[in-house]
Amino acid sequence: MNHPNKGISVAIITETPQNDTFSQSQQVACKIGAVAPDAVFCTFALQGGKKIPFKRSGQGVARDTDPSDLYSSEDIWAMDSCPFGQYLGLVQQRPIISSGDYLVCLDVDMKHASGPTNVAIQRMAKYVKANNMLTEVSVSGRGRHVFLWVKAPPVKDLILPKYKLGGGQELEVFGLPNSAGKSVLLSGNAVAGEFQKAVDLFDLLQEWGIIEQHQLQEPKPAPPSQAFDFTQM
Repeated sequence: MNHPNKGISVAIITETPQNDTFSQSQQVACKIGAVAPDAVFCTFALQGGKKIPFKRSGQGVARDTDPSDLYSSEDIWAMDSCPFGQYLGLVQQRPIISSGDYLVCLDVDMKHASGPTNVAIQRMAKYVKANNMLTEVSVSGRGRHVFLWVKAPPVKDLILPKYKLGGGQELEVFGLPNSAGKSVLLSGNAVAGEFQKAVDLFDLLQEWGIIEQHQLQEPKPAPPSQAFDFTQM
């Protein structure tokens, strides 16, 4: 299903400069707000390598944070700077739903990668680029966010919150009912693509090989031990 743009003019970014952190972050937030007017946002500060989220009243954002203590799409369009910190963040503590579809962030985490990029992530990257899906490089420079609309899964736990792919590489899924609650820092780095029609995420995870690669990392059950027959002594 198409999710109509709210009518706000948002620049298409193919490569973002590094000298205006807030402006970069705001442009991504505006892209999200333009198609998801019910989305809410926070701000982020980087302190000692940690990402600290802030609501209107101060530090900390949780699942029970009152939406009125966060920022609406209209609020972020009107901002000239962050009240706290340097970045905006998409609050995905609770699902954001439009026309029955879920706004999802796929978070590819390579910070602890100890080898070459997993083949499933390579397939995912090719698909995302070929289909002009909205992406950015994470603030660490070692990961990527993919923003997309996802059709409601037929079973609540069909899609896992996290897929471990081996070699320190992971894919996290934020925005579904069973996802971990999180606020996603919007870096605005190397932004490309746009929102597309809603997809069947489980089918894509299978197509990319994410599910298969995750299953390969699961511990194998130990073979049943054979009891010693003392009558044979």
